Amino acid sequence: MKTDDIQCEASKGGYNSSIILWRNGFGRLIFDYMKKFHSQINKQIIRFDHYLEYIVKNSQFVQDQFKNKVLDYNTYCKGKDELNENAAIIAFPRHPKPHDCKEKWIEKHWI
Repeated sequence: MKTDDIQCEASKGGYNSSIILWRNGFGRLIFDYMKKFHSQINKQIIRFDHYLEYIVKNSQFVQDQFKNKVLDYNTYCKGKDELNENAAIIAFPRHPKPHDCKEKWIEKHWI
C-alpha cells in the first residue's frame, strides 16, 4: 500500500505493508537479504515498511491497481454508517483494529 491516504502515516510517497501482493518468486530476494543482513538492516530501519522502501523500487500500489476498492479505515470508513459500496478491502494499519471499532457495517461484514 502507498502511504498517501493512510491517516496514521506521517509521510507521502512511502510504503505501508498492511497489504502486499507478490508476483511468484519475487519475495525470495527480499527474504534472503533480510535473513542474511538482519542485524545490519535492523540498525537502519524502524519498521518492515522502511526495509521495503529501500529494497523494492517502482512498486505498484493496491490503491492504484484497485481504485476505490482498498480503503484505509481511519481515512475513509471511521464513523460512517455504511461502507462505501465499491469497497472490497478495508485496511486497519496500526490502530484501531476491527474488534475495537463500533460501526454497524463492521458487525455486518465481520461477525
